[in-house]
Formats: sequence, structure tokens, C-alpha cells
Amino acid sequence: MPADTPPHLNRVRVRRWHFGMVVFLAGYHVFQNIWLHLLWFAATVALPYFTWRGFPKQPSKFHITATVFCGLMLLLSYRPGAWPSSFGWLGVPLALGDTLLFLVFIDAAYQLGHRREHFRERTLFIIVLVAAVTAVISLIVFYALPTTQFPASRLKNVIVHFGLAPVLTGLLFASAGLTAALLACRETVTKRRCQLLVLEAILLFSALCTQTRGAILAFIVGLVILIICQFHRKLLGPLAVIVIVCAIYQWALPSLSRAVSTQAQEEANPAKSLIVRKDAGRLNLYEIILDRMAPPVDYVLGRGRWAPDTAGPPEQSWHAHHPHSVYLATFYRGGGLGLMALGTVMFIGLVPCWREARAGRPVWLILAGFGMAAFLVDGDDLTTIASMPRVEPLLFWFPLAAGAGASARERTSP
Repeated sequence: MPADTPPHLNRVRVRRWHFGMVVFLAGYHVFQNIWLHLLWFAATVALPYFTWRGFPKQPSKFHITATVFCGLMLLLSYRPGAWPSSFGWLGVPLALGDTLLFLVFIDAAYQLGHRREHFRERTLFIIVLVAAVTAVISLIVFYALPTTQFPASRLKNVIVHFGLAPVLTGLLFASAGLTAALLACRETVTKRRCQLLVLEAILLFSALCTQTRGAILAFIVGLVILIICQFHRKLLGPLAVIVIVCAIYQWALPSLSRAVSTQAQEEANPAKSLIVRKDAGRLNLYEIILDRMAPPVDYVLGRGRWAPDTAGPPEQSWHAHHPHSVYLATFYRGGGLGLMALGTVMFIGLVPCWREARAGRPVWLILAGFGMAAFLVDGDDLTTIASMPRVEPLLFWFPLAAGAGASARERTSP
């Protein structure tokens, strides 16, 4: 930041910049398409970043390892045989620009975490509130459609793409519901705590309506971390909400559905319907992706960022537009080197999150655990803010970067 800029102007600029970042994070629930979302990020976060802020002069360990990981994956994609000849030289500046935007997001998330705890919690509350409003709108509009049946049809976010995929909808709603639960555990004002519990109920119910098993798995992982880190009386409220919502979804709704429709018999057990779907073809998809790698070179260096990673008939019974696992995708594109670099970034990011949890602030560790578990069976590219699923920055990178920033603030505070 320029030294000759008046302090009050610097404060205004920082607040506007952080506001743009908060809207971008909440925008995963409401921006209709990726181009509007990226345009907002470019105009309110990236452009101010390059014009007056710039990259940190003393980057943290997390900054360095995230940059090394991103740079390594890019270099491995440029090696002979990995770079598609059809791209020409135009692909080089586009890829570099994408990488720069990703690194801007990492630093912006870090700086958000570095703000005061009150601001951090307010940011999370805004995300939860926007998600809850989106969930209510989606429940009303989606199940009012003549082609859907409540609760058999898998809920979609009707605002994003006019019908975001149920898996991504479930991950976003479950993450926001978990955030509402942990904020309720920390809230001291009874009225506000009750509001958070209501938001938690709405979001958890909406996540269950998407019938997304990855979201349920990630929620359970985050909940276990929450119980371990915040085991006291205030946890009873969020736990009671979870039990009540799950009971309503599992038993009350099927009974209501049978009462109003004779065609609802086979959806009488929501839990059973999740089990019947088994792995939904993911194991076969993973096998297809791995079969495209030629050992030992591809196992070490990967096939590059632009290697074909889609599958469909006759290989696969359904059209898979990406590998559906960020870890498999990283191994496929960056080989063992890329996977080790990712593991290093995760470790470096988890250490400050763990440090914050030990100090009584487990929010970032819980959300990081959610993201890491969610993307075991979903997600795509971790080196871009514009992947096919699009949610990796919010669910995976934001908690790690913000946790690193929060820990740095606490360690440098007098």
C-alpha cells in the first residue's frame, strides 16, 4: 500500500476491499452464473489489489506453500507432452492470469482472517444468512414445479444456474448449516443464539433434501470436530436441532408424503434410498481416470492441467464432467509431486487452525475439516477459482487461509 496515502483513505479502501470479498464468498449461493461471480471478484477484489495493495512483502508460510503448489501444478502442465498444441500461446497468459486470481483470493482470505474476531464472525454470519434465504427460496420454488415431488426430488439451488446441481447445493447448505451451529455455540445473547439455531435448522433440512451423501459425510466430520473442541452446555442446542431435523426428514416427511400421494411408497425411507444408490458410479470413474495414466512418468509428474478428465458412455453410465475428487484430480494432473505439494499446503494450513482451536476458536479447524472431507468424493481443480464445480475456494481454501491469518494476528497481538 503506498506510504503517502492518507490513513483514513487507506481504511476506506480496506473496508471496501473486504466488503467485496465478503460478497464474493456469500455470492456462491446467489450469483446466477460464474461470469457474474468472477466479474464481481475482478472488479472489487482483484483490481484494487493490483492497483494499490499488491502481494505481501513478508508472505506467511501458508502464502509460500500455496504459491509453490499452484506454480508447481502449472509448470507440470507446461512440460512437453502435457501442454495441448491446440491452445497455442494464447493459453499461456490465460493460465497465468487464472493463477494470479487464485493467489489474490488466497491472500484476501488470509487478510479477512487477520481482521478482528468480531469481523470474522460477522463475515460468517452474512454467509449463513444469505445461504438460509437462498435455501428457503429454493425449497418453495423448486418443489412448486410440476416436475418435482416433495421430498423425493433432490433439491437444487434455484438461483444459481436456475438449478445448481444437488451435490453442490448440498455441500453449500451443509457448510453454512455447520457454520450456524458453531456460531450458536459461541453466541452469548439468547435472542441471537435462537436466530442462529433457526438458520441451522433451515440449512440442515435443505442439505438433507439434496440427498447428497458427501455433504452428510463432511457435516459429520465437522460436527465431530465441533464436539471435541466445544464440548459444553451451549452445544446442546445445535445438537438438539440436528436430531430434530434428521428425525423429521427420516420419519415425519415420508409419512406425510404417503398420506398425500400413493406414488410415494418407494421413497418411504430416505436413509435407505441413500444406501441403495451405493457409490453412484464414482469408483468406476476413478478407475477410468487412473487407467489413463501411464506409469511411471504420469505417476510422478501427472498428465497436466488440461489432460482429458471427463467420462461418459460407453465407459461410464453417466456423464462425469470432472474427476469428482480433488485429491484424485491433483494426482491425475500433478502426479505424486503435486499430491505431496498439496499435502504440504494442507499441513501448513491446518497447524494454525489447530492452534486457534486450542485457544478456544475452533471455527477454522471445523470448516477446514468439512472441506477436506467433502472433496474426498467431489470437487475438481484446486488451483483456480473457476473450476467446473466452482465451490473449492469457499469450502477448501477459505478456512485454511483465514485460519492462518487469524493465528498470525493472535501471535503478533501484544
